Amino acid sequence: MTHDLHLASFQKGDHICFVYRDTEEQLSTAAPFVQIGLARGERCLCVLPKAGLDGLFSWLDDHGVDTQKELARGALLAATPEEAYLKGNGFDRHQMVKLLDDAMRESLRLGFSGFRGTGDLSWAVSDANACGQLAEYEAMLDRYYPGTKQLGICMYDANLFDSAQLNRLIDAHRLALAVPSPTKRAIRIRNGKAFGEVIFDRQLAQVFHYTVQKNGTKELFNLGQESTLTAAIDAVEASLRALSRARA
Repeated sequence: MTHDLHLASFQKGDHICFVYRDTEEQLSTAAPFVQIGLARGERCLCVLPKAGLDGLFSWLDDHGVDTQKELARGALLAATPEEAYLKGNGFDRHQMVKLLDDAMRESLRLGFSGFRGTGDLSWAVSDANACGQLAEYEAMLDRYYPGTKQLGICMYDANLFDSAQLNRLIDAHRLALAVPSPTKRAIRIRNGKAFGEVIFDRQLAQVFHYTVQKNGTKELFNLGQESTLTAAIDAVEASLRALSRARA
Protein backbone atom coordinates (compact mmCIF):
# COMPACT_ATOMS: atom_id res chain seq x y z
CA MET A 1 0.00 0.00 0.00
CA THR A 2 1.16 3.52 -0.81
CA HIS A 3 -0.03 6.44 1.24
CA ASP A 4 1.21 9.48 3.10
CA LEU A 5 1.93 9.22 6.80
CA HIS A 6 0.00 12.39 7.63
CA LEU A 7 -3.18 11.04 6.04
CA ALA A 8 -2.95 7.79 7.98
CA SER A 9 -2.83 9.82 11.20
CA PHE A 10 -6.38 11.14 10.77
CA GLN A 11 -9.03 9.18 12.62
CA LYS A 12 -12.80 8.93 12.87
CA GLY A 13 -14.29 12.17 14.12
CA ASP A 14 -11.76 14.33 12.26
CA HIS A 15 -12.94 17.05 9.87
CA ILE A 16 -10.12 18.49 7.79
CA CYS A 17 -9.83 21.52 5.54
CA PHE A 18 -7.44 21.05 2.62
CA VAL A 19 -6.38 23.97 0.42
CA TYR A 20 -4.65 22.90 -2.80
CA ARG A 21 -2.99 24.81 -5.61
CA ASP A 22 -3.24 22.40 -8.57
CA THR A 23 -4.84 19.10 -9.53
CA GLU A 24 -1.69 17.10 -8.84
CA GLU A 25 -1.53 18.44 -5.31
CA GLN A 26 -5.22 17.68 -4.83
CA LEU A 27 -4.91 14.12 -6.14
CA SER A 28 -1.88 13.39 -3.96
CA THR A 29 -4.09 13.93 -0.91
CA ALA A 30 -7.58 12.84 -2.00
CA ALA A 31 -6.56 9.51 -3.54
CA PRO A 32 -4.45 8.17 -0.62
CA PHE A 33 -7.16 9.36 1.77
CA VAL A 34 -9.67 7.12 -0.04
CA GLN A 35 -7.15 4.28 -0.32
CA ILE A 36 -6.63 4.27 3.44
CA GLY A 37 -10.36 4.27 4.09
CA LEU A 38 -10.97 1.28 1.85
CA ALA A 39 -8.11 -0.60 3.52
CA ARG A 40 -9.69 0.09 6.92
CA GLY A 41 -13.04 -1.32 5.84
CA GLU A 42 -14.75 2.05 5.61
CA ARG A 43 -17.22 3.18 3.00
CA CYS A 44 -15.81 6.09 0.98
CA LEU A 45 -17.64 8.88 -0.82
CA CYS A 46 -15.81 11.02 -3.39
CA VAL A 47 -17.45 14.19 -4.68
CA LEU A 48 -15.46 15.64 -7.57
CA PRO A 49 -16.05 16.90 -11.10
CA LYS A 50 -16.04 14.13 -13.71
CA ALA A 51 -12.40 14.74 -14.68
CA GLY A 52 -11.40 14.65 -11.00
CA LEU A 53 -13.17 11.33 -10.46
CA ASP A 54 -11.46 9.85 -13.52
CA GLY A 55 -8.06 10.92 -12.22
CA LEU A 56 -8.76 9.59 -8.74
CA PHE A 57 -9.92 6.19 -10.03
CA SER A 58 -6.87 5.97 -12.29
CA TRP A 59 -4.56 6.67 -9.32
CA LEU A 60 -6.31 4.07 -7.17
CA ASP A 61 -6.09 1.43 -9.92
CA ASP A 62 -2.39 2.19 -10.39
CA HIS A 63 -1.85 1.73 -6.64
CA GLY A 64 -3.48 -1.65 -6.21
CA VAL A 65 -7.14 -0.77 -5.70
CA ASP A 66 -9.70 -2.45 -7.97
CA THR A 67 -12.04 0.51 -8.31
CA GLN A 68 -14.64 -1.36 -10.34
CA LYS A 69 -14.85 -4.04 -7.66
CA GLU A 70 -15.08 -1.44 -4.88
CA LEU A 71 -17.79 0.45 -6.76
CA ALA A 72 -19.74 -2.74 -7.42
CA ARG A 73 -19.76 -3.80 -3.76
CA GLY A 74 -20.73 -0.31 -2.61
CA ALA A 75 -17.55 0.44 -0.68
CA LEU A 76 -16.67 3.25 -3.07
CA LEU A 77 -19.27 5.88 -3.90
CA ALA A 78 -18.75 8.60 -6.48
CA ALA A 79 -20.71 11.73 -7.34
CA THR A 80 -20.23 15.06 -9.04
CA PRO A 81 -20.95 18.29 -7.11
CA GLU A 82 -24.22 18.62 -9.03
CA GLU A 83 -25.30 15.15 -7.88
CA ALA A 84 -24.37 15.77 -4.24
CA TYR A 85 -24.08 19.35 -2.99
CA LEU A 86 -26.57 20.76 -5.49
CA LYS A 87 -29.07 17.92 -5.55
CA GLY A 88 -32.66 19.17 -5.24
CA ASN A 89 -33.17 22.90 -4.91
CA GLY A 90 -29.54 23.93 -4.62
CA PHE A 91 -27.07 23.96 -1.74
CA ASP A 92 -28.56 23.66 1.75
CA ARG A 93 -26.03 23.30 4.57
CA HIS A 94 -28.54 21.75 6.98
CA GLN A 95 -29.60 19.16 4.42
CA MET A 96 -25.96 18.32 3.64
CA VAL A 97 -25.17 17.56 7.29
CA LYS A 98 -28.27 15.33 7.44
CA LEU A 99 -27.22 13.53 4.25
CA LEU A 100 -23.77 12.82 5.70
CA ASP A 101 -25.28 11.53 8.94
CA ASP A 102 -27.68 9.30 7.00
CA ALA A 103 -24.78 8.00 4.88
CA MET A 104 -22.77 7.13 7.99
CA ARG A 105 -25.68 5.27 9.56
CA GLU A 106 -26.35 3.34 6.37
CA SER A 107 -22.65 2.43 6.08
CA LEU A 108 -22.60 1.02 9.61
CA ARG A 109 -25.83 -0.86 8.98
CA LEU A 110 -24.28 -2.48 5.90
CA GLY A 111 -21.30 -3.68 7.94
CA PHE A 112 -18.65 -1.11 7.06
CA SER A 113 -16.38 0.01 9.91
CA GLY A 114 -17.11 3.66 9.25
CA PHE A 115 -17.70 6.29 6.60
CA ARG A 116 -15.33 8.83 5.08
CA GLY A 117 -15.92 11.46 2.49
CA THR A 118 -13.81 13.79 0.43
CA GLY A 119 -15.40 16.57 -1.57
CA ASP A 120 -14.27 19.57 -3.58
CA LEU A 121 -16.33 22.68 -2.82
CA SER A 122 -14.46 25.02 -5.15
CA TRP A 123 -17.51 25.19 -7.43
CA ALA A 124 -19.23 27.31 -4.75
CA VAL A 125 -17.11 30.36 -5.57
CA SER A 126 -19.46 31.06 -8.51
CA ASP A 127 -22.67 30.30 -6.56
CA ALA A 128 -23.59 33.24 -4.34
CA ASN A 129 -26.07 31.24 -2.26
CA ALA A 130 -23.64 28.41 -1.58
CA CYS A 131 -20.60 30.64 -1.08
CA GLY A 132 -22.47 32.63 1.55
CA GLN A 133 -23.16 29.44 3.51
CA LEU A 134 -19.74 27.81 3.28
CA ALA A 135 -18.14 29.09 6.50
CA GLU A 136 -21.19 28.21 8.62
CA TYR A 137 -21.54 24.86 6.83
CA GLU A 138 -17.94 24.00 7.72
CA ALA A 139 -18.48 25.16 11.30
CA MET A 140 -21.56 22.93 11.53
CA LEU A 141 -19.56 19.97 10.29
CA ASP A 142 -16.78 20.74 12.77
CA ARG A 143 -19.34 20.50 15.59
CA TYR A 144 -20.94 17.40 14.11
CA TYR A 145 -17.96 15.14 13.30
CA PRO A 146 -16.35 14.57 16.76
CA GLY A 147 -17.59 11.35 18.31
CA THR A 148 -18.98 9.96 15.05
CA LYS A 149 -17.67 7.01 13.05
CA GLN A 150 -16.80 9.12 10.06
CA LEU A 151 -14.19 11.60 8.91
CA GLY A 152 -13.93 13.93 5.99
CA ILE A 153 -11.73 16.24 3.97
CA CYS A 154 -13.24 19.39 2.44
CA MET A 155 -11.13 20.66 -0.45
CA TYR A 156 -10.73 24.20 -1.79
CA ASP A 157 -8.77 25.51 -4.77
CA ALA A 158 -6.53 28.32 -3.52
CA ASN A 159 -6.58 29.94 -6.98
CA LEU A 160 -10.33 30.60 -6.85
CA PHE A 161 -10.81 32.12 -3.38
CA ASP A 162 -9.29 35.29 -1.98
CA SER A 163 -7.21 35.13 1.18
CA ALA A 164 -10.01 36.46 3.41
CA GLN A 165 -12.40 33.76 2.16
CA LEU A 166 -9.82 31.03 2.64
CA ASN A 167 -8.99 32.20 6.15
CA ARG A 168 -12.66 32.10 7.14
CA LEU A 169 -12.99 28.58 5.78
CA ILE A 170 -9.81 27.37 7.46
CA ASP A 171 -10.83 28.96 10.76
CA ALA A 172 -14.09 27.00 10.65
CA HIS A 173 -12.08 23.77 11.04
CA ARG A 174 -10.19 22.42 14.03
CA LEU A 175 -7.87 20.65 11.59
CA ALA A 176 -6.37 21.99 8.39
CA LEU A 177 -3.89 20.52 5.94
CA ALA A 178 -1.63 22.76 3.89
CA VAL A 179 1.14 22.26 1.35
CA PRO A 180 3.78 24.97 1.87
CA SER A 181 5.97 23.42 -0.87
CA PRO A 182 5.91 20.35 -3.14
CA THR A 183 7.62 18.27 -0.43
CA LYS A 184 6.48 19.95 2.78
CA ARG A 185 3.22 19.28 4.60
CA ALA A 186 1.71 21.24 7.47
CA ILE A 187 -1.09 20.15 9.78
CA ARG A 188 -2.72 22.98 11.69
CA ILE A 189 -4.70 22.31 14.86
CA ARG A 190 -6.94 25.01 16.32
CA ASN A 191 -8.40 25.33 19.80
CA GLY A 192 -10.32 28.52 20.43
CA LYS A 193 -7.98 31.50 20.25
CA ALA A 194 -4.79 29.51 19.72
CA PHE A 195 -3.41 27.14 17.12
CA GLY A 196 -0.47 24.88 16.52
CA GLU A 197 1.27 23.67 13.38
CA VAL A 198 3.23 20.51 12.67
CA ILE A 199 5.51 20.82 9.64
CA PHE A 200 7.41 17.94 8.04
CA ASP A 201 8.77 16.56 4.78
CA ARG A 202 6.19 14.41 3.08
CA GLN A 203 8.60 11.82 1.67
CA LEU A 204 11.36 11.86 4.30
CA ALA A 205 9.39 12.30 7.49
CA GLN A 206 12.05 11.88 10.18
CA VAL A 207 11.62 15.06 12.19
CA PHE A 208 8.31 16.78 12.90
CA HIS A 209 8.65 20.43 13.88
CA TYR A 210 5.81 22.10 15.72
CA THR A 211 4.86 25.52 17.00
CA VAL A 212 1.97 26.80 19.13
CA GLN A 213 0.81 30.43 19.25
CA LYS A 214 -2.19 32.58 19.99
CA ASN A 215 -4.29 33.98 17.16
CA GLY A 216 -3.19 37.35 15.86
CA THR A 217 0.25 37.27 17.47
CA LYS A 218 3.70 36.12 16.40
CA GLU A 219 4.71 35.20 19.93
CA LEU A 220 5.25 31.45 20.28
CA PHE A 221 3.76 29.74 23.30
CA ASN A 222 5.65 26.53 22.58
CA LEU A 223 7.88 25.02 19.90
CA GLY A 224 9.86 21.86 19.46
CA GLN A 225 10.31 18.74 17.41
CA GLU A 226 9.43 15.07 17.69
CA SER A 227 10.46 11.91 15.87
CA THR A 228 6.88 10.84 15.07
CA LEU A 229 3.84 12.68 13.78
CA THR A 230 1.68 11.32 16.60
CA ALA A 231 4.07 12.66 19.22
CA ALA A 232 4.19 16.08 17.55
CA ILE A 233 0.40 16.30 17.35
CA ASP A 234 0.12 15.18 20.98
CA ALA A 235 2.57 17.91 22.01
CA VAL A 236 0.53 20.54 20.16
CA GLU A 237 -2.73 19.28 21.68
CA ALA A 238 -1.24 19.37 25.18
CA SER A 239 -0.03 22.95 24.70
CA LEU A 240 -3.42 24.02 23.37
CA ARG A 241 -5.17 22.47 26.38
CA ALA A 242 -2.76 24.30 28.70
CA LEU A 243 -3.53 27.59 26.97
CA SER A 244 -7.26 26.90 27.19
CA ARG A 245 -7.00 26.20 30.94
CA ALA A 246 -5.00 29.39 31.46
CA ARG A 247 -7.73 31.42 29.76
CA ALA A 248 -10.50 29.82 31.84
